[in-house]
Amino acid sequence: MKSLKDIENEVARFNVNPRSEMRGKVFDEALELQRNRRRPSTSDTYTWRTIMKSRRAQFAAAAVVLLAICLCLQIPKGLVAPAYGLQETIEAHNSVRYLYVKGFIIVGGEKWDSESWMEFDEYGELRRFRHQAEQFTTGPIGPLTFVNDGNGSYIWLPNLNLCLKRSSESGFPSHLLQREISGLDPKLAFEKLRQQARDGEIVLDVNEPDQKNQPIVLVVTYPPESRSANWKKVLYVDQATRLVEKEEKFVIRGDRRQHVLTTEFFDYNQQIDPEMFNIKEELPENVTMIDQSEQEYGLAQGDMTDEEIATEVTSQFVQALIAKDYDKAGRLFAGLPGFLTEKMLGVNVLKTISVGPAHPDPDPDLSQMICFGKALGEVGGLYFEFDANIRVAPVSSQPGRWTICRIVGNPKPVSGEMIQEE
Repeated sequence: MKSLKDIENEVARFNVNPRSEMRGKVFDEALELQRNRRRPSTSDTYTWRTIMKSRRAQFAAAAVVLLAICLCLQIPKGLVAPAYGLQETIEAHNSVRYLYVKGFIIVGGEKWDSESWMEFDEYGELRRFRHQAEQFTTGPIGPLTFVNDGNGSYIWLPNLNLCLKRSSESGFPSHLLQREISGLDPKLAFEKLRQQARDGEIVLDVNEPDQKNQPIVLVVTYPPESRSANWKKVLYVDQATRLVEKEEKFVIRGDRRQHVLTTEFFDYNQQIDPEMFNIKEELPENVTMIDQSEQEYGLAQGDMTDEEIATEVTSQFVQALIAKDYDKAGRLFAGLPGFLTEKMLGVNVLKTISVGPAHPDPDPDLSQMICFGKALGEVGGLYFEFDANIRVAPVSSQPGRWTICRIVGNPKPVSGEMIQEE
C-alpha cells in the first residue's frame, strides 16, 4: 500500500486544481456576491448546473474521484472532517437568545427595507419580537411596526396614528406579515429545509470552501414539477459558528433572474434593550387604539377546496366593496377595521368583471392561494379596469377560516362610456 507521500507526489504530477474545475458556477457567483465584488442585478442570467464539456474537465473529474477513493482508504476515519449538515446549523441556533435582522423585499420594482429584533427563551422558542417595515403596502399606509411583547401583539401605523391590538391568546394574523417575516427565524427555516430535503421537495447543493474565512454556501432549488420550480434560495453559513449570515431569494421569469429578497443576520446573542419590545411607551397620547382580540374574521372553509375557498373569499370581498360595506370587507381582509380597509384601497369599486381561478402561491415560503380578480372602479372621477392578484391565506389563530392578506392591483384607464356599456 502506497504512503501518503507517494500519493501526494502523484497528485502533484496531474497539475490540475479539482476544486476550480469542479466547483459549479452557481457557487462561484454566490461567493462573488458575498465578497461584494459585484451587486446582484435583476437582469442577470443564472447558471443552474455545471456542465463539463471539455475533455480536460472530464479527465480532471475522473482523476479527482480516483484520488479521493485512494485517500479515503489511506486516512484513518478519525482524522477525516465530516461534511457539513443542516442539523449542525439547527443545533448552533439552539443557543441563540438574541438576534438582530436586516432585510428588504422587492415589490413592484421597489425596494422596501425592514429591521427586526428577536428574543428567544431557553428552549429556542420566540419569546418577544419587533419588526419595522418602511413600507407595508402601496398607498397612504406608509411604515409599520409590529411588536409582540410576550403578552399581546400590536400593529402600529404612525401615518394613521392607529394601533391595532390583539391578546396573546387570539394572536395576530401572521399571514398579514407572512412575506416580510417568513424567514427571520433561522432555526425554523433550517428545520423546514431538513424536512424538505428528506421528502425530496428540494434540491440542495452545498459548497464548503477550503478557506475558513469564507462561508458555507447552500443553494436550494425545487423540482421541475413543483409549484416553486422557478425559485431559488442561496444561504450563507459561517464555517466556525455554523450560524446563518445571509439568505437571498431569486425567481426566474422568462430568461431573467430577479432578486426578490435579502435577509442578513447580525448581533447573535447580543442582549437587546427590553424597551424595544414595549411599544406602548412609544405611542402618542392621542393614538387610536383598537382591540381586535375577540374579533372573528375571514370565511369558514367548510368542505370547500383551497381553490374554492380562495375564490369565494375574493368574490364576497369584491361584492362587499361594491355595496360599500367596508366593515364586511375588512373582516374578509385580515380583520382590518372598515375605515382602514376603505383608506387602504382608495377605490370606488363599481362592477365585477370576473373572479378566479385560484392557484397556490409559487413562493416556497408562503402558504397562500392567489386568486385573480377583475373589476371596474373609479378614483377621483377617473375610471379604471383593475386586474388584481389577491392573496388568500389560512387564519393561523382561527383554524378552518381563510382571509385576504394582500392585494396587488394593476389599473388600466377606461372611458366612462365603457363603464355604462358594462
